[in-house]
Order: sequence, then structure tokens, then C-alpha cells
Amino acid sequence: MSTPPDPGRHRPPELAEPLPPRAPEPGVPGAVRPESLRAATRRSTSEDPQFPAPPPAPAPPAAPRRRRWIAPVAGGVGILLAAGVLVLVRAGDSDAPEQTAGTTLSAGPSAGAVAAGPTGARSAAPTGVPCAYASADRGSGDSRLIATPAPRSTVSGRPTATIETNVGPIGVELYADKAPCTVNSFVHLSRDDFYSDTPCHRLTTDGLYVLQCGDPSGTGTGTPGYQFGEENLPTAQPGYPRGTLAMANAGPGTNGSQFFVVYQDSDIPPDYSVFGQVTSGLDLLDRVAAAGTTTGQPDGPPRLAVQITEIRVA
Repeated sequence: MSTPPDPGRHRPPELAEPLPPRAPEPGVPGAVRPESLRAATRRSTSEDPQFPAPPPAPAPPAAPRRRRWIAPVAGGVGILLAAGVLVLVRAGDSDAPEQTAGTTLSAGPSAGAVAAGPTGARSAAPTGVPCAYASADRGSGDSRLIATPAPRSTVSGRPTATIETNVGPIGVELYADKAPCTVNSFVHLSRDDFYSDTPCHRLTTDGLYVLQCGDPSGTGTGTPGYQFGEENLPTAQPGYPRGTLAMANAGPGTNGSQFFVVYQDSDIPPDYSVFGQVTSGLDLLDRVAAAGTTTGQPDGPPRLAVQITEIRVA
């Protein structure tokens, strides 16, 4: 990927909890993208660990830290692990989480994975649903300090939000009734300006059609310093139709701040929590997708740079 836009200001330390001890720098499996899966073929990055190019043959398991992203592979979308990066989506059969810019889709539970309320819950959930948020490595680059969300959901029903960007606003409806702990975290990060002045660091245009955002560092390794489990995993096909808003991850129980927006139906493994739907602004995503990536490859930073200025929750 190319150098991401200015990640923005850091959160004042007095508003956040103490920074947890950093883990040793490991090689990591490779936001929408916006990449955490149970089983998938891994791909290693050649030069840029943030956006590894999917190789024809599966690579050996990656090291500790992962990127979160979705990676296209032969016969479908596959999960990749990139050294030092979190991956978004995985679509394969072994632990091949996407480790490009956002969330790693690994195949198999990662250490410290946590459940966020009833995994796969799809029924209406009122406020007060218990949520488990465990501490996690903040990743590299711009690691903004922010407090952990309330241990019980504070939002219910179908609230709306506007993702303000440099290319225009994107309206979304949030599924607090189906993914209460995920929406609780997203609203918490939005209202505390965690997403303000951050780039959408990854675009995929072949097999997997998403724009991944939510990492202040723009590297695909960033987290808010905590992680939680999956909710509202899809059962229908395609699992991620156009307009879906879902979490990127680095494996089961590693959801953090990175998320992705689907601009074209994507048939990938149901390992990413669906927590909302785009209600306006899909035409903006179409423009970004049409411009392609800065590398000319089907997976990389968007050529038409997208910067989130703020996310406002109604």
C-alpha cells in the first residue's frame, strides 16, 4: 500500500485507560479488510506487509500479530496472514485470515479471544446485554488511547449514523437488536472521536468487494486496545450482499475497531459480524471502487483516497 493519509490526532491520555504492555514484534498474518476467519489458505506478503499480494500457493502459518482483512484466492476469497498485520476476511479452508489492512481472518481461535455476548445472536436485544471486552495489543503506528466500552450495551433497536468522509457522507443503520455488543463498541468509538481523521486503508476489487476502514494507523494492524467476539454471523447466501456493514478481525474473538463496507455482493465465509446496513452513499463507494487501487492490483489502498472526518450517531 501507499503511505496512508494523516491518521489524525491522538486521544488525550486522561480519557483512556493505561496502555497495556506491548507484545513482542512477531511476523503476522495478513480492516473491511474493511480479516479473521476460522480456516483459510494463508498468503504471505512480499514487500509491503500491510497489503500482501495473494500468491498462488498457500504460505506457511504467520507469526503472532495479524492484520485484519479479506483476501481473494483461487476458487474464491481467501484469508491471508501477513507479517505484523491484522486481516479482515478469510475465505478458505485453513487459517488464512486476511492480513492486509484491517482485520486478520485466521483459521482457529487466537489467544485471548473473547465472546461478546451471545455469538451469532439475531434476536432483538434491549440495552443492558452483557458484553465482554478484553485487553489487546494496540498495534503499530497511530495507537490512540481510548477507554473500554461499558460492559453492558447502551444502545438498542436500529439507531442511525453518518460516516462523514472527504468524498461525501455515507448513511448507515446499525443493528443494535442483532449485534448489541458490536454496535455498543462502534458507537463508543464514534462518540469518542476514535474514527475522526482516519483513512479507509484497503480496497478489494476481485471476488471480495469491500472498502475497509477503522484503523487510525492505516496499516491494518491497529486496534482500540480491546477485543471482543462475533455476533450476528450470516446464514443466507450471499452472506455479505451489497451495502453490508461488518467487522474485520484477526481470528475468532478479535474484533476491535476495523470494519468494512461491501459495495458489491461478496460470497465469503460467514466469519465477520454484520452490524449494520448502508442506507445512502453507495454511489460514493462505486466511485472509489471504479478508480481502483494505488498499485493497480485487486487489493490495496484506494486510488481515490477516502478519509473519515467523523462518525456521527443519531
